[in-house]
Amino acid sequence: MRPHPGLAGRRTRAAGGGFALRLLLSVALTTFAAAAEAGQARRAGATGGGKAAAASSRPGATPAPAAPAPSTADTPDSSGRVVGTASAPIDGSAALCRTRECPLGDLVAEALLVTMAADAAILDGRTLRRSIDAGAVTMGDVESALPADGAATLVEMRGREVAQVLEDGLALLERDMGGFPQVAGLRVEWSMAGRAGRTRLRSLLVRTGEGWRPIELDAVYRVALDAAMLGRARQSAGENRGTGEARGDGAPSSSLAEVLAAYLARQGSFGYAPFTDGRTTEVE
Repeated sequence: MRPHPGLAGRRTRAAGGGFALRLLLSVALTTFAAAAEAGQARRAGATGGGKAAAASSRPGATPAPAAPAPSTADTPDSSGRVVGTASAPIDGSAALCRTRECPLGDLVAEALLVTMAADAAILDGRTLRRSIDAGAVTMGDVESALPADGAATLVEMRGREVAQVLEDGLALLERDMGGFPQVAGLRVEWSMAGRAGRTRLRSLLVRTGEGWRPIELDAVYRVALDAAMLGRARQSAGENRGTGEARGDGAPSSSLAEVLAAYLARQGSFGYAPFTDGRTTEVE
């Protein structure tokens, strides 16, 4: 993989393999369990139906009662469940979040960083769908602000790969596609004067126990990525290895909505105060 041109010269401790994705979270596979249970129920129904049909075909047999219609009463609607409060509106408008740092982007990125115990978090600005109003925040509000199937995955990446993912996101601004990277655990300086995909990233710091330090290009970091950024990282890794294969397919993910809801619930009685802090700054 080529050195990142805007951050060249920062080599530190070696860390194995390019873009090695590995399981770092235990995810409860409830979807598969539910599917298995539903399959068992269908098989049981089919067996029972066949026996009933055979019995009713015999002379004098009592017809089998009809199977009850499926009920949705056991699936409560959670959209009205209050998961937290916001002291002010949390701006998640497309015009802002797809081109610049925005309050909802900072919130979701921080939620991923903390909840997934990552060193950094990066998500595509297009992942954010709408703002969240001030006051009580319900699960429905959270789900409306994020994609229905939105997910995040924790992966291991070298510093140079983190830098390239950011470059790829900044490159979309030139094409007016709005894939601005919303981040946590990182401080980014960028310039539209740079070459798209190559040199728009001017400075990249990562938060450590000692404060903010320049990212180490050969060090390995745990990074939480949303689906769009994960796909971009896999594509970039495959291209730089000279192969289209991106390792780590099938790595378990966490629901963006559940991660955000859990983070809001931990904000206490005063709720969440929206903010931006200049973590991504455009420079000349």
